[in-house]
Amino acid sequence: RFFEFPILVYMPETHAAWSLALDEALLQLSEVVDIQRTDDPAEADITVTVAWGDAYLAQCPRNTLGCSSIKPTRLSDRTVAVVGTVTVLFSNAQKSYAIMHELIHALGIAGHSPHPEDVMYHNNQYAPAMLSERDRNTLLMLYQSPGLQEDRLRG
Repeated sequence: RFFEFPILVYMPETHAAWSLALDEALLQLSEVVDIQRTDDPAEADITVTVAWGDAYLAQCPRNTLGCSSIKPTRLSDRTVAVVGTVTVLFSNAQKSYAIMHELIHALGIAGHSPHPEDVMYHNNQYAPAMLSERDRNTLLMLYQSPGLQEDRLRG
Protein backbone atom coordinates (compact mmCIF):
# COMPACT_ATOMS: atom_id res chain seq x y z
CA ARG A 1 0.00 0.00 0.00
CA PHE A 2 1.00 3.61 -0.28
CA PHE A 3 2.24 5.57 2.74
CA GLU A 4 2.64 9.06 1.27
CA PHE A 5 -0.33 11.19 0.32
CA PRO A 6 -1.98 12.27 -1.76
CA ILE A 7 -1.54 9.26 -4.04
CA LEU A 8 -1.04 10.77 -7.50
CA VAL A 9 -2.42 9.08 -10.62
CA TYR A 10 -1.28 9.92 -14.14
CA MET A 11 -2.84 8.93 -17.46
CA PRO A 12 -1.14 9.89 -20.73
CA GLU A 13 -3.37 11.73 -23.18
CA THR A 14 -5.93 9.30 -24.56
CA HIS A 15 -9.51 9.12 -25.80
CA ALA A 16 -11.78 11.47 -23.83
CA ALA A 17 -14.04 8.62 -22.63
CA TRP A 18 -11.09 6.99 -20.85
CA SER A 19 -10.06 10.25 -19.26
CA LEU A 20 -13.61 10.74 -17.99
CA ALA A 21 -13.69 7.17 -16.67
CA LEU A 22 -10.50 7.83 -14.69
CA ASP A 23 -11.97 11.03 -13.24
CA GLU A 24 -15.14 9.16 -12.22
CA ALA A 25 -13.14 6.41 -10.53
CA LEU A 26 -10.90 8.88 -8.70
CA LEU A 27 -13.92 10.81 -7.47
CA GLN A 28 -15.27 7.71 -5.73
CA LEU A 29 -11.91 6.48 -4.47
CA SER A 30 -11.09 9.93 -3.07
CA GLU A 31 -14.00 9.51 -0.66
CA VAL A 32 -12.02 6.69 0.98
CA VAL A 33 -8.31 7.38 0.31
CA ASP A 34 -6.42 10.62 -0.40
CA ILE A 35 -5.94 10.11 -4.15
CA GLN A 36 -5.97 12.56 -7.04
CA ARG A 37 -4.97 13.01 -10.66
CA THR A 38 -1.74 14.65 -11.81
CA ASP A 39 -0.68 15.89 -15.22
CA ASP A 40 2.99 15.32 -14.42
CA PRO A 41 4.19 11.75 -15.09
CA ALA A 42 7.33 12.36 -13.00
CA GLU A 43 5.31 12.85 -9.82
CA ALA A 44 2.88 9.97 -10.42
CA ASP A 45 2.57 7.12 -7.93
CA ILE A 46 0.30 5.17 -10.29
CA THR A 47 0.32 5.37 -14.09
CA VAL A 48 -2.80 4.27 -15.98
CA THR A 49 -2.28 3.12 -19.58
CA VAL A 50 -4.94 2.28 -22.14
CA ALA A 51 -3.59 -0.32 -24.57
CA TRP A 52 -4.70 -2.78 -27.23
CA GLY A 53 -3.30 -5.56 -29.37
CA ASP A 54 0.29 -6.62 -28.75
CA ALA A 55 0.93 -3.68 -26.42
CA TYR A 56 -1.91 -4.89 -24.17
CA LEU A 57 -0.82 -8.52 -24.31
CA ALA A 58 2.72 -7.52 -23.36
CA GLN A 59 1.31 -6.27 -20.04
CA CYS A 60 -1.82 -8.33 -19.35
CA PRO A 61 -3.08 -11.89 -19.80
CA ARG A 62 -5.50 -12.74 -22.60
CA ASN A 63 -9.23 -12.58 -21.87
CA THR A 64 -8.89 -9.89 -19.21
CA LEU A 65 -10.23 -6.33 -19.03
CA GLY A 66 -7.08 -5.03 -17.39
CA CYS A 67 -4.21 -5.72 -15.05
CA SER A 68 -2.23 -3.87 -12.43
CA SER A 69 0.87 -4.10 -10.31
CA ILE A 70 2.35 -2.43 -7.29
CA LYS A 71 6.02 -2.72 -6.44
CA PRO A 72 8.57 -1.08 -4.20
CA THR A 73 11.26 0.96 -5.93
CA ARG A 74 14.47 1.88 -4.11
CA LEU A 75 15.20 5.60 -4.26
CA SER A 76 18.28 5.50 -2.02
CA ASP A 77 19.89 3.26 0.61
CA ARG A 78 17.21 4.20 3.12
CA THR A 79 14.25 5.26 0.99
CA VAL A 80 11.81 3.02 -0.84
CA ALA A 81 8.79 4.29 -2.78
CA VAL A 82 5.82 2.31 -4.01
CA VAL A 83 5.02 2.54 -7.73
CA GLY A 84 1.82 1.28 -9.30
CA THR A 85 0.85 0.57 -12.88
CA VAL A 86 -2.59 -0.05 -14.35
CA THR A 87 -3.23 -1.23 -17.90
CA VAL A 88 -6.76 -1.46 -19.32
CA LEU A 89 -7.97 -2.87 -22.62
CA PHE A 90 -8.86 -0.07 -25.07
CA SER A 91 -11.92 -1.85 -26.49
CA ASN A 92 -13.42 -2.35 -23.03
CA ALA A 93 -16.97 -0.99 -22.91
CA GLN A 94 -16.91 -0.96 -19.09
CA LYS A 95 -14.36 1.80 -18.75
CA SER A 96 -15.17 3.18 -15.28
CA TYR A 97 -15.47 -0.31 -13.82
CA ALA A 98 -12.21 -1.55 -15.36
CA ILE A 99 -10.21 1.47 -14.23
CA MET A 100 -11.64 1.44 -10.72
CA HIS A 101 -11.12 -2.32 -10.32
CA GLU A 102 -7.49 -2.11 -11.44
CA LEU A 103 -6.80 1.06 -9.41
CA ILE A 104 -7.98 -0.76 -6.28
CA HIS A 105 -5.51 -3.54 -7.07
CA ALA A 106 -2.77 -0.94 -7.56
CA LEU A 107 -3.69 0.59 -4.19
CA GLY A 108 -2.76 -2.73 -2.61
CA ILE A 109 -5.85 -4.95 -2.62
CA ALA A 110 -4.57 -8.14 -4.24
CA GLY A 111 -7.64 -10.35 -3.92
CA HIS A 112 -11.13 -10.42 -5.35
CA SER A 113 -14.56 -10.41 -3.76
CA PRO A 114 -16.95 -13.37 -3.95
CA HIS A 115 -19.88 -10.91 -4.20
CA PRO A 116 -21.03 -9.81 -7.71
CA GLU A 117 -22.23 -6.40 -6.46
CA ASP A 118 -18.64 -5.43 -5.57
CA VAL A 119 -16.27 -3.65 -7.93
CA MET A 120 -13.67 -6.17 -6.77
CA TYR A 121 -15.67 -9.21 -7.90
CA HIS A 122 -13.28 -11.28 -10.05
CA ASN A 123 -15.40 -11.66 -13.18
CA ASN A 124 -18.06 -9.03 -13.09
CA GLN A 125 -20.42 -9.15 -16.05
CA TYR A 126 -22.57 -6.51 -14.33
CA ALA A 127 -19.60 -4.17 -13.92
CA PRO A 128 -20.86 -1.94 -11.12
CA ALA A 129 -19.70 1.63 -11.58
CA MET A 130 -20.08 2.42 -7.87
CA LEU A 131 -17.95 1.23 -4.96
CA SER A 132 -19.93 -1.06 -2.70
CA GLU A 133 -19.85 -0.64 1.06
CA ARG A 134 -17.67 -3.78 1.16
CA ASP A 135 -15.22 -2.29 -1.37
CA ARG A 136 -15.00 0.88 0.75
CA ASN A 137 -14.51 -1.07 3.98
CA THR A 138 -11.76 -3.20 2.44
CA LEU A 139 -9.83 -0.09 1.38
CA LEU A 140 -10.42 1.54 4.77
CA MET A 141 -9.12 -1.56 6.54
CA LEU A 142 -5.93 -1.50 4.50
CA TYR A 143 -5.35 2.22 4.80
CA GLN A 144 -6.27 2.44 8.50
CA SER A 145 -3.65 -0.12 9.44
CA PRO A 146 -0.81 1.05 11.74
CA GLY A 147 1.53 3.69 10.43
CA LEU A 148 -1.05 5.82 8.67
CA GLN A 149 -2.06 9.23 9.94
CA GLU A 150 -5.79 9.48 10.59
CA ASP A 151 -6.13 12.78 8.72
CA ARG A 152 -5.29 11.04 5.44
CA LEU A 153 -8.46 8.91 5.53
CA ARG A 154 -11.77 10.01 4.11
CA GLY A 155 -14.02 7.38 5.76
